[in-house]
Amino acid sequence: MNAPEWWYVVSGIFFGLGTLLLAALIILVARLLQRLNGILERVGQLITKVDAIAVKVDGLVAKVSTVTSKVGDQATGAAGSLNQFAALVTQRAEWVSIAVIILGAVRGLIASRKAK
Repeated sequence: MNAPEWWYVVSGIFFGLGTLLLAALIILVARLLQRLNGILERVGQLITKVDAIAVKVDGLVAKVSTVTSKVGDQATGAAGSLNQFAALVTQRAEWVSIAVIILGAVRGLIASRKAK
């Protein structure tokens, strides 16, 4: 069985176009792989930089933690000192108020004796 001539022409055109498209696809894949390798190199460099920054951040966190704990200890010490000072002032105020009450009572007694 013979095929018409136009069938051979159309088949040849499609074969040629398929071959050209396959070659173009192979070239595009090769370029994409090159670009992908370039991107992978950049990503590797970024990972290295991020790791270095992470190490620095860890160091800073340790320093801040140390400073914070020192400041917290100092604040605790200062609060304790202020509590002691407040207790001392309260004790003195109690004695002063007792003395004022006694002096007021004595004054009242003296005033009442003078009035009689």
